[in-house]
Amino acid sequence: YIDSTGENGPKPPRYARVTLLRRKEGDIIEYKVGPIITGKYGRKSRIARNATIEPLIAAGAIPASKRPPDFSEDYRDLVASVITPIRNYFVQAFGPILIYEPTWEAKNGLLGWFARADITSTKEKRVGRIQFLWFHPDLDKLPKSWMHPVPFGFRVDFTRPDPQTWKPFDFLFCNQGPFHNMSGLQYALKTGQIKMCKLNFSENSSSDWDIPNPKHPHEKGPVTRQSYNPRYKIKNGNVEWMGWKFQVTNRPSKGPALYDVRIHGQRILYELSLQDAYAAYGGSYMEQFYYPDASFSLSQITSGNLLKGIDCPHGAHMIKSSKWMGTMMDKGRLKSVKDFKFIRDPLKPINYYPVCIFEEDRQTSLFRHTNTATGKVSAGRMTNLVVRAIGTVGNYDYITSFKFHLDGTIEVTSEYAGYCETRWINKDINPWEEPFGTTTHEGLSLPVHSHLVNVKADFDILGTRNSYVKTSVEIEDTPKETITSKQEKRIFSKSAPKTKVMKNTLVAFEGSGVSTAVVNVSKPTVWRIVNTEAIPAAGKGVSTEPRGYAIVPLKTNIQVLPNDHPFTIAASYTKYNLAVTKRKETEDRVSSVYDIYGPSNPVTSLDRFLEDEEKIIQEDLVAWITVGKEHIT
Repeated sequence: YIDSTGENGPKPPRYARVTLLRRKEGDIIEYKVGPIITGKYGRKSRIARNATIEPLIAAGAIPASKRPPDFSEDYRDLVASVITPIRNYFVQAFGPILIYEPTWEAKNGLLGWFARADITSTKEKRVGRIQFLWFHPDLDKLPKSWMHPVPFGFRVDFTRPDPQTWKPFDFLFCNQGPFHNMSGLQYALKTGQIKMCKLNFSENSSSDWDIPNPKHPHEKGPVTRQSYNPRYKIKNGNVEWMGWKFQVTNRPSKGPALYDVRIHGQRILYELSLQDAYAAYGGSYMEQFYYPDASFSLSQITSGNLLKGIDCPHGAHMIKSSKWMGTMMDKGRLKSVKDFKFIRDPLKPINYYPVCIFEEDRQTSLFRHTNTATGKVSAGRMTNLVVRAIGTVGNYDYITSFKFHLDGTIEVTSEYAGYCETRWINKDINPWEEPFGTTTHEGLSLPVHSHLVNVKADFDILGTRNSYVKTSVEIEDTPKETITSKQEKRIFSKSAPKTKVMKNTLVAFEGSGVSTAVVNVSKPTVWRIVNTEAIPAAGKGVSTEPRGYAIVPLKTNIQVLPNDHPFTIAASYTKYNLAVTKRKETEDRVSSVYDIYGPSNPVTSLDRFLEDEEKIIQEDLVAWITVGKEHIT
């Protein structure tokens, strides 16, 4: 469509993906529904008269136990049923923060909770861990909650969607246990087997240490502003700047994406998009957990508007998007747990501005050199166009930037902000927690964890017939025929010094360890996607190397857990900094929203993409690029 008809031609039909959780059948099924006829700006959309419904997933292929997080699930009755039998001990340890307690006062804040997937969750059994936090009474200070973990929790089997069937087990109290059933926990509390912790949360539990504040609020630093006459043009999501042209969008589940990326009229990428953001925490058997945050959505739940002057410079162009999930809360003191709730309505989109576009002065040179003879400096200032998107998922803020350079380079950066998820620690009660993190405040440990993000780059270098070439630096013997003089032969009579050479390898097939790569600082390698049929003719003063793009990870690490760990199996893309596969419509995403539960049985796996061992010489190729950091505090 984009090649043959342009923007004025007939558009391809649009379809909806409809996802159903079938309670009776105990599975999840997806349908393709359409065509959908959309009105101007998406208004008055309707289903075409000739619409069809086509299953995308076979019935029974995905069990209901692998359903993604559902914010309509209500855990209040479950939590109350667990705490009621141990109410007195709970208040003794943590203070009057139970909202249904007669001694509860709003100034004390209250007990908050959320469910996360447990490492023991399987394809057949959906096991979660209910995690507790103290909610500050002032909703504007609610983010402080991540700095105030409540050392109490339990596992729950909620394989079936009906809350009446949920079964709590493996209870922790003051981080001691687990006690498999409630009677075991009650007996341990009654007989003094549990060392009581004294946290006594209240409004005074918090001060300036647990929320960031400017150190010098009255000392203003330099401010960047955009030109009144920007060099970029934006219309209906189509962006043009200094020879670059592309379309930008923000998808509900995975966040920012760029399509039809061209330079000087030639497409180099069909798609460049964020795929997932992965975090895996170390800990004891009950405390190990991971978040594939696309399962929660990288742009829907708590994401908000970007801030001009901080996220983007003043004068930046803001891109509007829509979300259908969010939070609604009344400002002021907490009066009931209902003051904090999620809202969701597919018929009522919430407009917000999660993406901005601006020109950036890099404060350095694109090219620079001093003429030794004259002292004259030749230089050009480095500027680039930035497309920045920020998605907030719980305590994390993911800052993704796509930067377009004047020399044809595209730079993709991923930064992290927000709050760490923390654990309570006490050397007399749970000293085993110490190796898993750093104690940064009294009673507060920040556990070690990985952050890894994946970006999809669907290359179209002068067409869809592309190849993957690895150029590595190898060490070899100096060729003997290059040692010619008598003196050299005398010096190197026994052995010549080794030398560095470059070796090009054309990768022929998909495969783990074949079309994948991991950064190795002791063996520098450049990974390139090229079109071997696009070689300039010799004799014109240009390179005769095939046209293409190099993929160059900067500071990064990769998965540190072993290959057989559930969190690695669930996100096999985290094993590679690069994996190249043949493009398929059935392999359009590197991860699935269904893989937060039952991590050892993933629905989507990059390793399965690679198992095909398909030919990748002059084929339509996708590069799955993963970068990240090990968050050591």
